[in-house]
Amino acid sequence: MHLDVTSPDDWAAAVSTAVQSFGRLNVFVNNAGIWNHGGTGEYTLEQWDRIMSINVTGAFLGITAARDALIASAPPSIVNTSSTAGMQGNPGVHGYVASKFALRGLTKSVRSSSASTTYG
Repeated sequence: MHLDVTSPDDWAAAVSTAVQSFGRLNVFVNNAGIWNHGGTGEYTLEQWDRIMSINVTGAFLGITAARDALIASAPPSIVNTSSTAGMQGNPGVHGYVASKFALRGLTKSVRSSSASTTYG
């Protein structure tokens, strides 16, 4: 199905479709991502906002939409695809690097909260 990862409504529909089709949701994969580039002083706010909305906010929205279905079919697994760019800086791809570092942080945060009974 079509899924705009920046749309909470699209995420809700995707999770609903998965649960209706398969009876539960116990594995969730965030794999959407884009790449853009520009040198320091040339990289625009529009480029920054676009990459963050897809690479980071999209993953957050997906996890948020899937949360209850994942809890219902515990133990759940969430896989967020990052990059080696999330481990080190790379020139000219500031937004991509920042988004992959942020995705790693989001993953660690969700993972650490999964031990609680409220699952984040």
